[in-house]
Amino acid sequence: MKNTLWYTVLCSLGNTGLGLILAVLVDDILPKKISVFFRSVYFFPSLVGLTFVAIIWQAFFQTDAGVINYYLGLLGIHKIGWLSNQAFSKVSVLILDMWKNAGMSMLLILAGLQNVDKGLLEAAEIDGANAFQRFRKVIVPMASPQIFFVLIMNVTGALRIYESIYVLTGGGPGDSSRSLVMLIAEKGFTSFDYGGASALSMMLLLLIAFVTVIQFIGSKWWVHYE
Repeated sequence: MKNTLWYTVLCSLGNTGLGLILAVLVDDILPKKISVFFRSVYFFPSLVGLTFVAIIWQAFFQTDAGVINYYLGLLGIHKIGWLSNQAFSKVSVLILDMWKNAGMSMLLILAGLQNVDKGLLEAAEIDGANAFQRFRKVIVPMASPQIFFVLIMNVTGALRIYESIYVLTGGGPGDSSRSLVMLIAEKGFTSFDYGGASALSMMLLLLIAFVTVIQFIGSKWWVHYE
């Protein structure tokens, strides 16, 4: 449960935050002629099957022969046991999840940014608002419904995280990266403890419902539909 909540907080915030940054980048900062190219580049990982992606990243995360540790070594950083060290096993899953899903978040948030009145941004700039103030006071409120939808989607997805953990770490080392859904699958299809798996599934359902209700209640203070 603790691992699942860890994934829920960091994966959902990471995917939503990175998706928002990428959406602003391709919508307002990059030249229009190349923004379409970068939209495709950022979104492409979402089209690839998660199992295939996890197998590739498993090779990247290898301690001795992995690409990531190779380049870290060029920077003078000692090799990191991404998949064998309990301190880094969840971090490796987080990196994979953000690389895989941030593009979808970007695309959905970008749809909201298309509706932002450019006249409001120009007026704010004339009034002396800097780039960060325009982002916080104009862009985020105008796109808040789409950001809220993406946050809901990412939170529920993180609560159900399974494939990337199964392929990357197998839930290990020990139980350091095992999620609640992975425990449900093991009890139901490996130990054949259908009663325990059903009880855990109901607990997961209640957890998803509780978190979703909290998000909808909290949205009254920051989501603007007009």
